Amino acid sequence: MPFETKEALLVWLIGFFAEKFHHHAILKGGMVLRLLESPRSTNDADFVFVPYESRKDLQQQVRTALDGVADLRWSDRLDSRAWRLSVHHGGQSAQVEITVAEECASFAISTGPLARTHGLPGSVVRAMDLSVALSNKLAAWNERHLWRDVLDLWFLHSVRRTPLDYPTLDARLENVVARRGKPKRMTRQDLAQSLRRTASGITREAVEQELSDTLPPGDLVGIEVRLATALGRLAQELAPGK
Repeated sequence: MPFETKEALLVWLIGFFAEKFHHHAILKGGMVLRLLESPRSTNDADFVFVPYESRKDLQQQVRTALDGVADLRWSDRLDSRAWRLSVHHGGQSAQVEITVAEECASFAISTGPLARTHGLPGSVVRAMDLSVALSNKLAAWNERHLWRDVLDLWFLHSVRRTPLDYPTLDARLENVVARRGKPKRMTRQDLAQSLRRTASGITREAVEQELSDTLPPGDLVGIEVRLATALGRLAQELAPGK
C-alpha cells in the first residue's frame, strides 16, 4: 500500500490503532487538530493508552499488531516520558509517541474528511477531550515556549472556542518542569503574566522562523497578530482584569 505523503501514513496509522485497540487508544496532539481542520502540519501521531499503569503492560500488544502488517518496518526507543516508535510503510516514514494513563477524557471523531484527501477510507477514533488538550498544551508552552504550541493554542482557544479545563491546568502548574532548573510551582496569575510578556514581545521574524515548515506560506501573513491576540485572550481568562 503506497502512501504519497507522510500525512497519508499518519492517517492510516491512527485508523490502524483505532481498529486494533478501539477506545483504549486515545489520539492527542497535532493529528487531532488536523482532523479538526487546523492548517498546521505534523510529523507524528501521539496516543495515550488507557487504562494502563505502565507502558510495559502495553508493549507486547502493540508489537504484535505492528508485526502483523506485511511490509511494515518499525523500531522503538523508551525514554522517561514516552515510548517512541519509528514506522516505515508504503514508502513513507512517521513517528508514533505512546504514553499511558489510568483514565483520559475523550470523544469520538471521524478521520473521513482528512482521509478522503489522501484516497483512504475513514475511520472513527477516540481523541483527547479538547479542554484537557488545551490545558495540557498551555502547560507545555509554559515549559518550552515554542511558537508551534502558541499556534495550537490559537486554534483551540480562539478558533474552536475551547474552554480551559482548570483541574488539568492547575495540576500541571503544581509541578512545572522548566528547560533549566528544578521543577517549581506557578499560579494562574504567574502564567498570565508570562503570556502577556510573550504577546508584547512577539515578532513576525521569530514566528516565521519556527513555523515556516509548519504552515502554508500564505497562512504566515499576519500570523504574529493572531498569536498575540490568542495569548492575550488566554491571559485575560486566567487573570481577568489584570
